[in-house]
Order: sequence, then structure tokens, then C-alpha cells
Amino acid sequence: MVLHKNEQTGGLTVLRRFQAGITVPAHIHPEANESVFILSGEWEESGKTHTTGAFFFAPRGTAHGPHVAKTEVISLTMFDGPLTFVNAAEEQSK
Repeated sequence: MVLHKNEQTGGLTVLRRFQAGITVPAHIHPEANESVFILSGEWEESGKTHTTGAFFFAPRGTAHGPHVAKTEVISLTMFDGPLTFVNAAEEQSK
């Protein structure tokens, strides 16, 4: 659910829900920093587990993930620029 969009920068604030078992492959956001606050659940990010109340940051242009929802996860996520992404494995094979 998009909570806010900055029309000038393309930045977004989104509320996300992931069902347990969902995996998001490693990826890169070339145009935005990503800030994530875990509201509930258990989320694994690049091998590190984050639980309710945790915060993590993925800098623009840096590969991160895979993300794995160990339980149902609800997060508040902010992108400070347009939400674009490339698969990290594809980018590394270039």
C-alpha cells in the first residue's frame, strides 16, 4: 500500500505485507536508497535476521537480499527516489 509519493523525487513510503515463506531475490535499487522498519514478523535480509522493531538500510546501487519472510512480515519501507530495481545476479553477470 503506497502511503505517500513525492511527486518531485519519485520517492515512496509503502506499507508492505509478505506472507511467510516469500523470498525476494537479491536485487539493486539503482535510483533510490531503501530504509525498512519491521513493524511485525521475522525477516531475513542477506543472511541477517531482523525482527519486530528492527531497522535496516540498503544504499542506492548496492546489491542486497535475498529477503526471506520467516513469518508473516509487515514493514514500513521508504525509497528516497523512484522505485526501480534490477536482479543482482543478472547485473553481476554483465
